Amino acid sequence: KQLKTKQELDHLKSKDQLFKTLQTYVKEDKAIFNQIGQDFIARQVSPSLFNDIIALINLNKGRYTYTDGKLILSNTENFKKMISLKEKELVKGLDEKIASLKTEKQKDVETEEKDLNFIESEIKGYEKLKISLISGLKKVFDNMQAEEKVLNDYAI
Repeated sequence: KQLKTKQELDHLKSKDQLFKTLQTYVKEDKAIFNQIGQDFIARQVSPSLFNDIIALINLNKGRYTYTDGKLILSNTENFKKMISLKEKELVKGLDEKIASLKTEKQKDVETEEKDLNFIESEIKGYEKLKISLISGLKKVFDNMQAEEKVLNDYAI
């Protein structure tokens, strides 16, 4: 009876470790999405870009379910595809904004307007936002793979 109790305890400890590991990944993903959202808000992006970032964040709803004592990770490849599509839309929107600012800067150079420093700082800000988005989502993808591996290894 003690052996069975010890085995049950070990199993529960293993399950607890699984949840702690997954919790670490989820917290990291949450921090990444939070930072991306804050960056988009601080940059005061267009409403369409802002709506796209909200849609990107909302894609993560329902990634995990807990049913009949089993933790289930939704199809990681499907999530990656949806997030990649949204990322491409966001990058395209940021690239369009950067191109627009560069065109505006060129016009100001030609007409000798004095807003060049402001425009240049806007260009750099949007380029930084784009890099932050891409690198953040790469880390999220890496975490998704790690989460899937943890779940498969524990087979819970």
